[in-house]
Amino acid sequence: MQKIKTIIFSFLMLGFIAVISGCNFGTKVDTNGDEGNNNGSGNQSKGPFTVECNELETFLSGLERTTKSEPYEIIVSHPVKGVLGPAIAANDSRKYLRLSFTNYTEDSSINYAAYTEMDYIGIDYSLISIVIPKTVISMENNETFYLCFNLEKIEVETDNPKFSSKDGVLYSDNETHLLRYPKSKKDLEFKIPDMVEYLDDLAASGNDYLTKIIINPGLKYIDGFTFSGCSSIKEFKTDSTVANKKYIDIDGVLFDDQNKIMYAYPANKDGKEYTVPDGIKKIETYSFYESQNLEKVILSDQVTKIYSLAFNYCDKLLSIVIPVSVTTIEDEAFRSCDNLTNIYYRGTQEQWNAINKSNNMCKDINFPTITYNYSN
Repeated sequence: MQKIKTIIFSFLMLGFIAVISGCNFGTKVDTNGDEGNNNGSGNQSKGPFTVECNELETFLSGLERTTKSEPYEIIVSHPVKGVLGPAIAANDSRKYLRLSFTNYTEDSSINYAAYTEMDYIGIDYSLISIVIPKTVISMENNETFYLCFNLEKIEVETDNPKFSSKDGVLYSDNETHLLRYPKSKKDLEFKIPDMVEYLDDLAASGNDYLTKIIINPGLKYIDGFTFSGCSSIKEFKTDSTVANKKYIDIDGVLFDDQNKIMYAYPANKDGKEYTVPDGIKKIETYSFYESQNLEKVILSDQVTKIYSLAFNYCDKLLSIVIPVSVTTIEDEAFRSCDNLTNIYYRGTQEQWNAINKSNNMCKDINFPTITYNYSN
C-alpha cells in the first residue's frame, strides 16, 4: 500500500511540474502497451514521454530513481533549429535514459558550445542510449559524448546524410570515420570495420570493457587520443599477412610503421618493464596513458621526441631511460606519474640541458632524480 501511495504521489508531482512549466508530455505507455496504467506489479511506466527540448531539464528533475534495466524512454521534441537544449546536471547519476530526438530542421546540429565545461552537450552521466534523427547533420566535435560514461548504444535513423551506426557504434555516413565507440559498450573485442580509414579524436576513449582491438589494414589515421583511458586493453592486433599497411603491432603494442611513431601501449598489458623497439622515433600523446603495470620504460636510441601527456597517469612507473637522441620533451609528458623517481639519461648534463623540454614536463609530481651518462 505504501508503495502504491508513493507511485501516486510521483505521478501527481510530474503532473504538477508539467502544468507549471508548460512541458508537452506525451502519452505514457507501460511494457504491456496499456496507456497510463501500472502493469499489475505496481511498477511505474517508463514512457515513452515526449518533452519539448527547452523543458527537458525540468522534466528530468521530477523523475524517480531507476536502474539501467528499466530506463526511462524520452522523446525530445525540438522544432526550432539550433542547439540541442538546456544542460542536464552532469553530477546526477540517478536517471538512466534512452533519448530520441525528433522534429529537427535540416540545419539543426548537436552542439555543446552553449553550455558549461562540465555539461558539454546537456546529456548527463546516466544516458545509456541515444537515437540521432535523420535531420541532425552535424556535431560540434567528438567531445559531444565525452561525459556519457554509461552510454552503451548510439543509433542513427535511416537516411541520415551525415551519420550512420552499426552495432551501436557511431560512424560517418560512408563509415570511413569512426566517430564514437560508446564508453559502456560491453564487448571485450572490437574489430574495426574494413571501411574505416580514420579513427577520430576520442573515438574509443574511456571504454573499460575492451580487452582487444583489431586494426583493419586500410586504416590511414589514428588520433593520439583515440584509445586514451581504455583501461582493460591487453593488446592491439593487426593483420600480419597484409604488406604495406600503415599500422602494425609488435607484441600487442600499436605503431605507425610508415612514420615510426609509437601510438598505444595497452593499458592492461602484462609486464613491468618495456623497451621501445629500434627504429621508433616519436612517442605519441597518450601512448602510455594509465599503464597499470609498467615500472620501467627504456627508450631506444632512435627516439627523438616525447609528446605531451605521453606517460600521463602511469601510477606504477618508477624509472625511464632516455637516450641522447631525444631532442624534445613536451609539456606534461610525465604528468601525474606519482612514483616516477628516476630519469636515467645516457648523455652528459650539458646534453640534457640542451634538450628542448618543458619546465612543466613533470607536472603534479616532484621532479625525478636525473642520473647522467647512464650505460646499463
